[in-house]
Amino acid sequence: MDKCNYENTQKPSEGIKNTCGLNLVDLYKTAKDSVVRTESPEGGVGSGFIISNGKEHLVVTVDHNLDDNSSSLSIKHKDSAYTAHAIKRDVERDIAIMKLEGKLKNPPEKDLKPSLDVPTKGAGVVALGFPGGVRRAEISPGFVRGRDEFYVDQVIVDSTQPCTFGNSGSIQLQSNGRWWGIQDAIGPGYTCISLGAKDAVVLIRQIPGWEKYGE
Repeated sequence: MDKCNYENTQKPSEGIKNTCGLNLVDLYKTAKDSVVRTESPEGGVGSGFIISNGKEHLVVTVDHNLDDNSSSLSIKHKDSAYTAHAIKRDVERDIAIMKLEGKLKNPPEKDLKPSLDVPTKGAGVVALGFPGGVRRAEISPGFVRGRDEFYVDQVIVDSTQPCTFGNSGSIQLQSNGRWWGIQDAIGPGYTCISLGAKDAVVLIRQIPGWEKYGE
């Protein structure tokens, strides 16, 4: 498995287009308008991303971005601030689906589509979010090491990507621009683990009006 040209978080420049077998500039353009920065009432920061069913928008993130005693988050998207409330949560699988108060002022031009296929070992993947609580979206490339067997009855992928405070909830993209998962945390063995899209899509489809999401 070749090492990527770089495996640190940054905004890709035209000078570093391809690494890990991915065109980072194109992938950044695909998802940058969909990612959001989250902040909990207690000040914890993380990431998330916007999805659409063609009529309304929801935010997908990880459940641990929410405080134990709160089901709301402050969401920052394109310099606008919103409050979002959890309408579906799976604490065990660490997934939260949030609904914004009011409508987005500048919805993403592209509706991101999910992929239920998990990238295979050695595949290049990239996450987009707010590592370290930065104010602009940055990209985190890497390779898939394999499926993490520490967890049962859940799709968990282990990768070489950087995974830092604030990355939790970042969107994981395949080379075709579809989102295949959600960056989660530092897992067993101090590697970066991500949640497969399948469990999140199951949760999303339980919401009225979203029954056919991703089909």
